[in-house]
Amino acid sequence: MLEKDLYEKYIYNLLKTYTEQGKKKFVLYPNGDIAGLAADVLIHRFGINPEFVVDNIKFDGERVFNLEQAEKKTEKDMFYLICSDRDDIYDIIRDNLKRHIKTENIIDLFPKLRGGEYKRSVMDMLDCLDKELEAMEKDYVCD
Repeated sequence: MLEKDLYEKYIYNLLKTYTEQGKKKFVLYPNGDIAGLAADVLIHRFGINPEFVVDNIKFDGERVFNLEQAEKKTEKDMFYLICSDRDDIYDIIRDNLKRHIKTENIIDLFPKLRGGEYKRSVMDMLDCLDKELEAMEKDYVCD
């Protein structure tokens, strides 16, 4: 449960940045648990319905499309959210998407960060978690 909550908060904070920039059309790729969390955040926190979902393995051509179908449906103001943090398919997922969608239309929810970027990102997440824990402690009152 805690892991799901952390993922949800992380996704919310990231998407908040992009929605504040005026980005409002999102496509989820690939379909899975993280895509489901991203969809929930978009719908319930921002009032945005994802345009569609892309998955090269499980697609129906109606709401879930493969990359070839998705490429034909893509508009220039749509942004593909890479919703996978799996190490075993990390490069495959990203390389496949980049063969069909322009890089400027791709938002990687889990980019591989290098050096100082990684340390800064981790420190930011820990600071955020500390603030949330402090708020929870303040809300907890012993009778």
